[in-house]
This record gives sequence, structure tokens and C-alpha cells, in this order.
Amino acid sequence: MSKLDGLDITYQVNLFRQFLNKSWATFDQLMEEHDWENDGGFSDDWVQANWEFLVERELTENKKLISSLYMYNSRKRMTAVGSKYDYLVLVKPREKNKLLDLSEGIEIDFSQEVRLFGFCKALHPGFGLYPPFDLCDLCVDRTKAMYVVPFNDLTIYLKKVEN
Repeated sequence: MSKLDGLDITYQVNLFRQFLNKSWATFDQLMEEHDWENDGGFSDDWVQANWEFLVERELTENKKLISSLYMYNSRKRMTAVGSKYDYLVLVKPREKNKLLDLSEGIEIDFSQEVRLFGFCKALHPGFGLYPPFDLCDLCVDRTKAMYVVPFNDLTIYLKKVEN
């Protein structure tokens, strides 16, 4: 068993969220001038690139790959493009209580692997990619079900992918 398999990375992911919150104002200024028509994935790519350097590289010492955020983005990775990841970033409820999706109010089934997909904030109506990133987007890859839950209600951990 790898030392990373099952590792609780909630602390490291929280540091990443803090980075996003603190750097977003500057990034927002860059986005004002960005050519969105020809590069609509700019913000997702920026988040992903920073995820790879600030979370993945620190946790794996640049020796292993962990699953991407926004995995359905056309460019899944910014570094090691085309490589398969070694670890999934999965979530479970912090407490043993049930966890409800904020968008539909339904209970999330954690008997399947539920993956961290990204971060967002509540808007009225809906959710968006804006600070304070106090919510997490979650995904069940098998069913493509998507959920939104408070970050503070989750434990985030790695699971080794069997090849």
C-alpha cells in the first residue's frame, strides 16, 4: 500500500482554496482583458495549473499524478499532458451524518466514489466560479451525477488507481 493511498488531504486542499481566494482579485483583472471568444477555458486552465503545482506536486514530490479538477474540461491536465493519474481525489462526509446536495436537496450516495470536481460559491440563483470558494463541486464519474456541498462538511482523501 502506498503512503499516499487513503491520505487525508483536506488541509492541503484548504490551503489551495485560500490561495484561490487571495489571488482571485488579481486574476479577475486579467480576465477582464482576456479573449474569451477564442479561449473560453482560461479560468479552468488557470485553476488546474495551480492545482497541479500547489497540491499535486507538493503531495507527490513531483513523482505521481493526482486526478484533475474540472475533469470534463477539454484539456484535463496542464502539465504531463496525456498522462494517466495515479490517485483519485475523493471525498466523504466529515461527520457520519448524511450530506445533502445544495442544488437539488437530495442526499448524496457515498457508496460510490465521489470525486472532488472543483470549487464554487453560491449565487442567486445557482453557483459560480467566484471567491470565497466555500462550496465544492462533486462528481460521481460512473453516473455523471454532480453535487454541490459546503467545503467544511467534507474530508478529502487520495485513493490509488489500480492499473
